[in-house]
Amino acid sequence: MVVDFLWGRNMDRKPLILYCYDFGATKQTISLKQNLLGDIIAILKSVSDIKSKLRPISDIDENSESEFIASTTFYDKGIFCCFIKMKKGAAANISTALLDMKDFNLEDTTKEDNTQISGHIKDYTYFFLTDRYLILKSGRIKFTEIEIYLNWLIKKSNKYSNEDLPLTLNAHIDNNYDVSNIKTIVLADGAKISKEKTVSAVITDIFVGLRERLQEAKTFEDIDPNDILSATISFRIKNHSKNVKESNKKLLQQLIKLFRDEEASFKDKKNSKILFNDVQKKKDIRVNFSGDYPDSSELASEMIAFIEEIL
Repeated sequence: MVVDFLWGRNMDRKPLILYCYDFGATKQTISLKQNLLGDIIAILKSVSDIKSKLRPISDIDENSESEFIASTTFYDKGIFCCFIKMKKGAAANISTALLDMKDFNLEDTTKEDNTQISGHIKDYTYFFLTDRYLILKSGRIKFTEIEIYLNWLIKKSNKYSNEDLPLTLNAHIDNNYDVSNIKTIVLADGAKISKEKTVSAVITDIFVGLRERLQEAKTFEDIDPNDILSATISFRIKNHSKNVKESNKKLLQQLIKLFRDEEASFKDKKNSKILFNDVQKKKDIRVNFSGDYPDSSELASEMIAFIEEIL
């Protein structure tokens, strides 16, 4: 009776989504010489405690927020990792004793511990890394954050100490999706087209330029263009390239990396809107939960099964 009740409660949860990303070296010279996955595994096996894997996120205040791989399970196909973002604060989740351990599980943070507190869990996720793919559980932690952390981690090896970004992650485009069907890229108001300017800022610049050309410019002096205008910037994809499909795929991967769904989208030949999620390889799954956390062994099995489907 209890088991049935718990199972029913788990089934009421929304399904988790697994996203697939291509994993590889930033430069061909690195991929030819090194085994990225093997070197990451070697680093994770060599560290003696969590502190050795803890990356401060802020350069200004190293004690404010940090991230780390809390636990690693080694498989023939790759590694299954629990990734945590930790925030300094009063919430007692992560004790100093946990950080002194080589690995710990999410369930360990729920146990009462009156020793010195190092911080609390701001967010967490799980990922499975192979020599070709990274499978990431849906959540607020982006794949670009995992990419930054893995680059920081692998640079602990002398092999990569002189490389700025040894490895890269890119959204794995679903092979069943015809990328040549995408004809337009649309950037919305909030999308940044440079480090300093958004699309809405460009609207203001254009309006100011037009205002200067109008003879009765004073009429518009008190008008804020963003109060009355909304705009998007659209780019048409050319068709004359010999490798349209491969070029479009690489372009889509970079756009997914740069923008969020609310900042950019695509349009097909019929002018219908296409979201990033429509083109990336993903899978809905259901696993049991232990309290607030998914069953890690079930999740690992689902990720391995997903990889086998992709191969």
